[in-house]
Amino acid sequence: MTLLTDHPELTIPHAGDIAPNAQVQAIDGETIDLFTLWSGTDRGLALVFLRHYGCPFCKEHAREIESRSAELLAAGVAVALIGCGTSDEAQAFRDELGLTNDVYNDPDRSVYSAYGLGQAGMGTVLNPKVLAGGIRAASKGYLPRKSSGHPLQLQGQFLIGRDGVVKSAARPATMSDIPPAGDLLSDAMSLPWR
Repeated sequence: MTLLTDHPELTIPHAGDIAPNAQVQAIDGETIDLFTLWSGTDRGLALVFLRHYGCPFCKEHAREIESRSAELLAAGVAVALIGCGTSDEAQAFRDELGLTNDVYNDPDRSVYSAYGLGQAGMGTVLNPKVLAGGIRAASKGYLPRKSSGHPLQLQGQFLIGRDGVVKSAARPATMSDIPPAGDLLSDAMSLPWR
């Protein structure tokens, strides 16, 4: 594990480390411990952090994860999307995209910090790669909306075994980088069944 310099009491989990347990809010406002999400699965949990609910890249990412959900479920892996807005924004995001996966909130972004997900610098907003990603997302119909969380928050994707061990971790460096959903599926195949 790597220490976070802004928060020396926190560490960044990598593959092979124990996943941080934390509390998130379900859309109905109920508080959920993350460990209950992975420990109740046959093989593990795909934990997908969104930048914010207005992010076009997150819409694109959530739809890609959704398109592989049946395969993940057949592989014994549940999916949980984490955002940093309100319950109403989470529900609107889920409805807009026709998602079947559960969406949870981390309004103060403490869970993002626990998983080592930082913020992009202001200069990355005008990065040609981010601009090209914006065009890509817009061409698929994913348009930006007002930020429901921190506009520079970065996303991430983790596969956690039902034993609570991180199997894989993806922390993109730019806002437009979307970790492939296929990576979660490939990594899931090495997890033991219940």
